[in-house]
Parts: sequence; structure tokens; C-alpha cells
Amino acid sequence: MASHATTTDAHEEIVLILASLGRDANVARAVLAQSNIASRICLDIEELTSNLRFASAAIISVEDLSGHHMDGFFHWVRTQPEWSDFPFIVLTFQNASSDQRMLSQLGNVAIIERPFHAGTFTLATEGALRARRRQKASEALIQQLEAVSGRQKVLIRELHHRVRNMLATIQGVMAVTSRSSGTIQEFTQSFSERLQSLARTHQLLTDDLLQSASLAHLLKQELTPFDDGSGQRFQLQGPPVDLPSSLAVPFGMAIHELTTNALKYGALSTPVGRIAVDWSVDGKDTARELTLRWTERGGPVVRPPKRRGFGTILIDRVLGPQAHARTSLTYEPTGIVFEMQAPLPSPEINEGAFP
Repeated sequence: MASHATTTDAHEEIVLILASLGRDANVARAVLAQSNIASRICLDIEELTSNLRFASAAIISVEDLSGHHMDGFFHWVRTQPEWSDFPFIVLTFQNASSDQRMLSQLGNVAIIERPFHAGTFTLATEGALRARRRQKASEALIQQLEAVSGRQKVLIRELHHRVRNMLATIQGVMAVTSRSSGTIQEFTQSFSERLQSLARTHQLLTDDLLQSASLAHLLKQELTPFDDGSGQRFQLQGPPVDLPSSLAVPFGMAIHELTTNALKYGALSTPVGRIAVDWSVDGKDTARELTLRWTERGGPVVRPPKRRGFGTILIDRVLGPQAHARTSLTYEPTGIVFEMQAPLPSPEINEGAFP
């Protein structure tokens, strides 16, 4: 008896047939072909076992279940995944006694007596195929649920990580603000403004599905309130750069501190003061680096401070450890100049220029 399969495509369901005595296998294949059910005749139990994972049902004669070399077959049946209960149709003889223990090992089994009626045989096979379809649908649903569960676990870990970072940041802001404030009122105002800056940065992140924030948007968020409409108050120049949350939060805080310092003591404290921020990205793929320069002009004459203020401490503590950035702050008489170099993660940066 030759192994045979009807013509099928990649999406057809295959019924395996193992009936080594007489013409049972050929008759079964012919009956199924009349109902457009694809089938394949197997020569022995080893061939059938090796093809079960590609099939949707199997038809086996009871005598082929009583032969030798059955260990591999029953091992496959026992080790099916939880969603699977592979359907078998066993061909027996009328009034013949069957090994109930052996049949029970198959699990999902239907018994057809020979000689079988074509209609009954076809209905039994179609029922087996429907059952397998439902099992496959369950498998797909389980895979979807596992994928969702996996994403939830990742999100929970990310949430825990961000909450820890945020609490550590707030704790640091509170500690340094308290040391740099002369009164309770000064502490309350400074601490509140810095928390609001943090909140605005996180709002940008939560509004973006990719949990990133535009560098230009972070700058405009802080500087736009001081725009006098002339278009000269501040100048921003550089390519579009999206910062992930790990960089957006420390960058946002640093920009807030630079803006606050400019408002109190620098370029934004006079009507003619100007701020220019330019940045560039060097390298590509995983070796990209962001270079940013903040330059103030037109403000009061700058003198180096006698002690380090909160902003300087914050820039050093936040941008260094969290963003792995190298920074420098120069007190030129015409205005401060802040420079930073920081590594960027691998996602591509869109080409173009701002604004």
C-alpha cells in the first residue's frame, strides 16, 4: 500500500489514515475525497505519529492499535499541550471486543464499525475536524492571553522602576531645596515649581504612546511663557530628537533649572535678554551622542557664584547618574553657557530640522 495524500494547500486540514488490512484505507480516503476532506494514508504507526502535529484528525484501525512499536504514539498522545485533545476515529469490526483500556488512552475517540456507512463515516470525520478547530481557536486565545500577561508583567516592572526613580528624584529635590532656601515660604514656592516641572514632563511622556518626549517640546514647554512675540527672545535649532523617559525626566528638570536661573539672574531677567539653544546628534545606531549648548546673552553681567546653587547641584546629580551625561557650566561675563554631551539609545531619529 503506497503512502498517498490528496492535493492540499497550506491552510487545508489533513486527516491521517492508518488501516493496514484490506482496502479500508483506500475506501476511507475515497469517501473523504467526496466531501473535499484532504487525507493522507500512512504505512505504519511511526509514520502516523510523526505526522500527527501537522494533522487535524486521525483514523486508525483497531488492529493497528494492537501492534508493536506503540510507545512513541501513546507518548505523543499523553504529552499534548493543555489546549489539545487530538480527535481519533477508531475502525472496529461489528460485535468485536475492544481493548477499553487502550481506547481510553486516546482520550478524544469515536468508534466506527466496519463495514461503515459513507454518510456516518463522513459525519464522524467532520465532527472531529470541528472539534480540532475549536481546540486551535483555544490555542490562539491562550497565546494571546499569555502575550498580554507578558506585556503586563513588563509594564508592572517598568512602573515599579519609574516609581522608585520618581520617589528618589523627589526626595533629592526636597533635600537640596531645603538646604538652599532661607525661609519656609521660599522652600514651598521653589519645591512646588520644581514638582510642577516634573509633572509637565511626565504629562508629555504619558501623552505619547511610545513613552518618549521631544527635546524641542521640553525646551518650548519651559521657554514659551517668556516669549515676548518678537521671535528673538529664544532661538532653538537642531534635529528632531525623541527622548525616552529615562532621559526626558532628567533633561526636563535640567531645562527647568536653567530657565529658572535665567529668569532670576540671567537673560530672562531683562527685556533684551536672549537665549539660544542648539543641539546636534553625532554617530549612528547604538553609538549616537547628543550634544547640546545653552547660551545666554543680553542679561546682567555674570559673575561666578560664591556657592553652588540648587540648579548646579541638580544638573550634576541628575544628568550625570541618570543620563550618563557630561556637563559643563561656564560663567562668561556676557551670560552663562551650559554644554552637555549624552549618549542616546538606538531608536532612529527622524531627519529634518526644528522648527
